[in-house]
Amino acid sequence: MKKLFCVFVLCVLMFIQIKTSYAGGWGNVRQAEDFIAGRMFNQAIAVLDNEIKNSPKNAKAHYLLAICYLSTGNFFGADQRFESAISLKPNYGYQAGSEYRTAGIFALNNGRINDAERLFTKASEYQPNLKAGLAEEFFKAGMRYMPTRLNDASYCFNTAMKINGNLREKICDTYFITGKQTGYPNDILIFETAVSTICGGNIQIVSELFKLKDQSLRYGEQCIVLNKNEKTKWIKIPGNAYYEIHTKGDADYTVDFNDGTTLFIKDGSNTPFPIKTEPSFIITSHGLNKYIFKIRKNN
Repeated sequence: MKKLFCVFVLCVLMFIQIKTSYAGGWGNVRQAEDFIAGRMFNQAIAVLDNEIKNSPKNAKAHYLLAICYLSTGNFFGADQRFESAISLKPNYGYQAGSEYRTAGIFALNNGRINDAERLFTKASEYQPNLKAGLAEEFFKAGMRYMPTRLNDASYCFNTAMKINGNLREKICDTYFITGKQTGYPNDILIFETAVSTICGGNIQIVSELFKLKDQSLRYGEQCIVLNKNEKTKWIKIPGNAYYEIHTKGDADYTVDFNDGTTLFIKDGSNTPFPIKTEPSFIITSHGLNKYIFKIRKNN
C-alpha cells in the first residue's frame, strides 16, 4: 500500500511539472506575440531566446523569432529560425513565404532594392506561385523611380524581367512613353538605357533614338570615329546595301543591328556584313575608336 502511494505521489508531481512547463512555454509565446504586436522586437527576442533554450522543439517560438529577425534586418538569423521552425512543423513553410513577401514589399517601398530582391527570392523558394506577383512589384517600383532615378528604375525593370520574361513589352512601353514625355536631353538617356538593357530589339525605341542622334552613312567609304569617353556610336546605313567594316588595332568589338542580329568581331579583323534590305541601325563598341565603313549597292 505504501509503495502504491509513493508511485501515485510521483505521478502527480510529474504531471504538475509537465503542466507548469507547458503553461510556461506557451505563456512565453503569448508574451512574445504581444511584444511583436507592439513592435517591441528586442523584448520579444529576449523572451523567445529564453524559451528556445528551455524548449528547443517549440516550433512556434522559432517561427516568431524568425519574424523578429526579419523585422529588424537580421535576414541571416531569420533564415536560420524559419528553417528550424519548418523542420519541426513543415506547415510553417508556406507562412514563411508570406512573411518574406511582406518584408520584401516593405523594403522595396522604402528604397532598399537589394534587400527586396533577396527577400523576394526567399519568398519564391517557399511559395513558387508568388513569382509573377513579385515581378509585378519590381515593375511597379521601376515605374515609381522613372525618370528621376533612372539607374534604380533600370535595376528594378531588369529584376522584373529575370523573374518574368513576359514583362518585356510592358517595360519597353514604359521607357518609350516616359522618354517621349520627358523631352530633350533626358529622353536620349532614357532611350539609350532601354536599348542597352532590355529593349535592344524594340523598333519603336530605336527609331525614336535615331531621330535624336541620327548619323547617316552614304554609299562609298566613310570613317567613323568614337570621341573621347564615347563607348557607343549610333549609325544609320542604307538599305539593300553590301558593306564592310575595317579597323586598325587588335581589339574585339560588337555590332548590333536593330533587327536583332548581333555580330562579334575578334581582334579587329575585316569582316563582311550580311546584306540588309531595309535601313539598319547599328552600334559599334568595345575598345576601338576608329571604324572605316565601305558601303556599295547590292547589285
